[in-house]
Amino acid sequence: PSITVRQGDAVAVVRAMLEETDDVAALVLGAAAIGPPGALVSHFAGVDAGRAPCPIMIIPGGLDDETIDRLS
Repeated sequence: PSITVRQGDAVAVVRAMLEETDDVAALVLGAAAIGPPGALVSHFAGVDAGRAPCPIMIIPGGLDDETIDRLS
């Protein structure tokens, strides 16, 4: 895993990173526990669903640490 920090429109920044980096194994996004999904989840699970160059995993925000550990 790696962490990269960039500024700008979140969807545009993530889309650009996916296009210019060929070794991304998966994009993991955390969904809000309550309320509407954020911009990244809405985009990659909606408008851009199926077009990413890697699998996209959306982790529900309501999961506790034990459940996340069990799933990973």
